[in-house]
Amino acid sequence: MLSIGGLVLGFRAQLQMKNSWRLGITENENVKLVTTGLFTISRNPIYLGLGISFFGFFFIALNVVGIVFFFIMWYGVHEKIKDEEEFLLAKFRGDFVDYKRQVRKWL
Repeated sequence: MLSIGGLVLGFRAQLQMKNSWRLGITENENVKLVTTGLFTISRNPIYLGLGISFFGFFFIALNVVGIVFFFIMWYGVHEKIKDEEEFLLAKFRGDFVDYKRQVRKWL
């Protein structure tokens, strides 16, 4: 249930981003700062959903490899979020700073 719930959460967040959703950072594209829907609860609902999903998969295959994979994935997501937040700060400046003050990174 955790895995499915996480996937649904991530997919719903992607839909709420509409035209601002990208694979990777594209500096020259015209994107909007999304601060509505699930993004009022978490600045990273897509990655939160991914983490919940992986946590559920960890319980399906409860072993050392699953634990190691979960932490490697979480580290990679953490680094990706740092890159994205640097981009958002450069692109949206004060609007992103205000959003960051109001909404937590995860929950």
